[in-house]
Amino acid sequence: QRQQWADAINEEDEDGVAPASCNISPTNSFRSQRSSRGSAFSLWQDIPDVRSSGLLDTFSNQERKLQEAKFELVTSEASYIRSLSIAVDHFMCSRELSDCLGAQERQWLFSKLPDVKDVSERFLSDLEERLEEDILRFDVSDIVLAHCPAFRKVYLPYVTNQAYQEQTYQRLLENPRFPAILARLEEDPVCQRLPLTSFLILPFQRITRLKMLVELIKECNSSIFPLISQSRWLVKHGELLEVDTQTISMSGSKLKLPTRPVYLHLFNDYLLLSRKKEVTFYMCWNIFRSEKQRWITAMFPSNLEADLPQVQCIRSYKAQEDDELTLEKADILQAKTITNDGWIEGIRLSDGEKGWFPKSYVEEITSRSARLRNLRENNRIKCATQKLEEEYL
Repeated sequence: QRQQWADAINEEDEDGVAPASCNISPTNSFRSQRSSRGSAFSLWQDIPDVRSSGLLDTFSNQERKLQEAKFELVTSEASYIRSLSIAVDHFMCSRELSDCLGAQERQWLFSKLPDVKDVSERFLSDLEERLEEDILRFDVSDIVLAHCPAFRKVYLPYVTNQAYQEQTYQRLLENPRFPAILARLEEDPVCQRLPLTSFLILPFQRITRLKMLVELIKECNSSIFPLISQSRWLVKHGELLEVDTQTISMSGSKLKLPTRPVYLHLFNDYLLLSRKKEVTFYMCWNIFRSEKQRWITAMFPSNLEADLPQVQCIRSYKAQEDDELTLEKADILQAKTITNDGWIEGIRLSDGEKGWFPKSYVEEITSRSARLRNLRENNRIKCATQKLEEEYL
């Protein structure tokens, strides 16, 4: 199925603005169509509401792949529940088969299959409701996460019961009544010539496929740059002047460099450049050396080095900017960069945290032996901590 929609996607990647949401009308809901027609649509882009929106061409190639992957999660869950319903309603609830099984045998053979079906139905209901809310830009990640505890609660007992299930099935085959009843049930057209065992292993197959589908969604999602991410954090931001070296001009005897304001957002993995939409700009005509150095350091971080100047905090300091470091009295830090206007970039030895702080809040450790002793003590603590972590793991 993935290959089917992958081949159907246009090769050209078109840039476009994010389209508005598109809701499905109650009379034409995805759930009602699925109930009446089975698997109504194999591809997200084949849904009439998607095609009639006129916005399909605004989706990039990667955005379409992401939506198709999420839609496959929904449709495959619906197909899975239809098969589970056969296992529960046709086999487990069969009066003839129940009369042939003891209470314990019935428990071992079918385990928590009804509970698995109930959990999956609630999961599908939430997925379809989300799909109908915004069929063009629906999301499923929070729904999957919210249902994980319920999955664990029913799938774990079902999986651990597998050995009892197989043993019970083999033992029941020795009972002449069981194979005869089972054969009649399996001959029913609803089973589509599939044996009972193929229905009993469905939860094992589904939990594996569910993981693969979620990984596929994650892979597609990572190919589209998400500005908001739990793994991304802001390192520094601020307005700077961009110098246009391509259009240098002379004003009298002075060299004139054209500039324009640009706002930088430096994340741990991306640098985002933007400009304010407002007509009025608050421009910084002078920039202190420390501010320039702080931007350079943020973009090109360096590692801890031996025998750098060290300072000790003499009074507490609370960070005012994202790239500053909160200090507590008696903190010992290595000073990486010291500016002429009273700022220090340092690394706290106790936890390795790095940042800027005012020079007036610390005093220099002038003794070289004291600095080396601090480094040795810091390395000793690191090694001991690492050893404890390895023993714990």
